[in-house]
Amino acid sequence: MPGNEPRLAEDLEIALIHLSGPDRPGLAVQIMAVLAEANVDVLDVNQTVVFKTMMMGVLIRFPFRSGSSSMVRNLLFTTFQLELHVDIKSVPRSDYEDWVGRQGKPTWILTIVARKLKASYLSGVSEIVAKHNLNITIVTRLSGRAPLEHSSAASTKRACLEMRLRGDLGDEAKLRADLLKLCTAVPIDISWQKDDIYRRYRRLACFDMDSTLIQCEVIDELAAEAGVKDQVCLASSQPHHWSLGGWNPLHG
Repeated sequence: MPGNEPRLAEDLEIALIHLSGPDRPGLAVQIMAVLAEANVDVLDVNQTVVFKTMMMGVLIRFPFRSGSSSMVRNLLFTTFQLELHVDIKSVPRSDYEDWVGRQGKPTWILTIVARKLKASYLSGVSEIVAKHNLNITIVTRLSGRAPLEHSSAASTKRACLEMRLRGDLGDEAKLRADLLKLCTAVPIDISWQKDDIYRRYRRLACFDMDSTLIQCEVIDELAAEAGVKDQVCLASSQPHHWSLGGWNPLHG
């Protein structure tokens, strides 16, 4: 088929395209249409949205001797119409090969849970990660959008962030100890997992529920339905001092 003829490696150039601007439906369609017209190979692509702002990165390989200038011209014209900022950077082949060579390194998942995410918390986590020669490759917000402090939902919301890390970890016990020390210094919880088949295929999680995963004590709410909430709240607030007519609930 025309346009699919084999090309020599030395006739191909690698470029990284960064795009950012107001998010709206159909942006990827128009950007990829320009690249498709130039018959480029997509080596990597990533896209995310932060507060109505789209950010996309596309790593491409294309024949620089035929039509590359028209592709750049069409891309600049299209991004101007879409009100997007675009930056195109040539990538040396040696840098690309080095990047590909690092893909076999182990990956890890670090999850942060807090009432709110402060930059100081992320700074502390990032410092520990860098100290142990790990690289942050992806950061994803797992929780919903954070309400402002004056919102009625603010007091019950939690923030959750996932970091995907890559690298050869020398001393995992020391890293865990550093993360635990951070958790005692600032109000965050951290989950640390190796990203392998055992993590990806887990289908069961166990949590402490009352006043942890939810904000109330279920037994108190059941007692409210029965009209004895005050008595039960008094007992449940003193877990080591149950005394209801000699009945110990731990023994039935």
